[in-house]
Amino acid sequence: MTTLHTLNQASPAILQRLLRFASPQDGLLLIGDGVYLLAQDLVASTAIHLYYRHQDYDQRGLSDNDSPVNATAVDDNAWVQLTLTHSRTVHWK
Repeated sequence: MTTLHTLNQASPAILQRLLRFASPQDGLLLIGDGVYLLAQDLVASTAIHLYYRHQDYDQRGLSDNDSPVNATAVDDNAWVQLTLTHSRTVHWK
């Protein structure tokens, strides 16, 4: 069973807790202010599949040149597909 974890806060503490519970087959979708975590070393070194909402990334003035190579940008349609391809979704606060 795979889980899609979503995080909308730029909280390294929540991210660390999330990563302790995530398995390598899970996905992590950073949305809202969570996209700021893309600059964290912890995110860059994670083994789980990493996604971020491109619209949130753009709205915060972040540059595509700074996006990590191990993260995939998604739009809202791709977000829906992620929820359908994972067995469950967990939102972290």
